[in-house]
Amino acid sequence: MITILGDRGFVGSSLKKRLCQQGKECCGLSRPFFDLTKPSTFVKIPENTSILIHAAGIVGTGFSSDRYWRECVQSTYELTEFLNKERHLDLFMYASSGAVYRPSNTVLNEKSKRKPESLYGMSRMLSENIITTMANCPTIMMRLFFPFGPGQKSPRLVPELARKIIEKKFISLNNEEGLPKINPIFIDDLVDQIIEIMENPNISVVNLGGTEVISIKHLAEIIGNVLATSPVFKVVERDTLNLFCNPFRPSSKTLFERLKESLKEKKIHN
Repeated sequence: MITILGDRGFVGSSLKKRLCQQGKECCGLSRPFFDLTKPSTFVKIPENTSILIHAAGIVGTGFSSDRYWRECVQSTYELTEFLNKERHLDLFMYASSGAVYRPSNTVLNEKSKRKPESLYGMSRMLSENIITTMANCPTIMMRLFFPFGPGQKSPRLVPELARKIIEKKFISLNNEEGLPKINPIFIDDLVDQIIEIMENPNISVVNLGGTEVISIKHLAEIIGNVLATSPVFKVVERDTLNLFCNPFRPSSKTLFERLKESLKEKKIHN
C-alpha cells in the first residue's frame, strides 16, 4: 500500500491520480480526516502501508512562524514518532523544497550547502533532519524546485505571474536581468520522477527541477506570450542569487509547451 499525505494538495493529488491510473494500491489522506496538527488522526494511516509519501503541510512563504513550527516541524516529529511505534514502513518519502539551500550563482546539487533564507525553507530543512535522524526505515528527501501545472493557484509562482499579467499589474524584478534564475518543473514530469525514484529507491536525497534554467523576467515574458499580453515590470534593485539545480531527468517538452498546458484555462480580461 502506498499512502500519500496531502492528497488534496497540488503535488499530492497529481501523484495519487497517476498511481491510481497505473493500478497501484493507493490511499490518500487530507484534512479534515487526517490533520498533521492532530496526532489522534494519524491512526487513519492504513496499517498495511509500505510506502508513505509525505506531501502535506503549508507551502511557500507568508505564513506565521507558529504555523511553520506547528504544521511542519512539530507535526513531522510527532508523525515520525507515530510511524516508528505503530507502522512498519519499507520507505518514507518527504516532499521537501529547494528552499532548504543557500541561493548560489552556480548550479545546486544534493551536496550543496543548506542555508535557507526563509522560515519556509528552515521548516523544510528541520523536517528533513527529523525524518532522516528518527525514522527506522529508509528515507528519501525530495527537494522540489518550483513545481507548476494545471490547477495550481496563486500565490504559487507561475499562477501568480499569470494573474499579474492578466490584471496588468506590475511584476517586481530584483534587477534589470530579472534574477533569480530558477528551473521550474512541470507537474507531470515531477510525478513521473517521483514514481521512478519510489520504484528504485537507491538514493536518500534528490533535487527535482526542470530542464531549462530561466530568469523570473524571462519566465514572465514566456507566460505573457502564452497569454497573448505583455507583462509590465518594475525594477527594485537588490542583491539576488540564483536557485536552480541539475535536473534528475530531462523533460520531453520545452518550457513554453509546458506553460501552454499549464495556462490553457487562463483567460485575458480586457
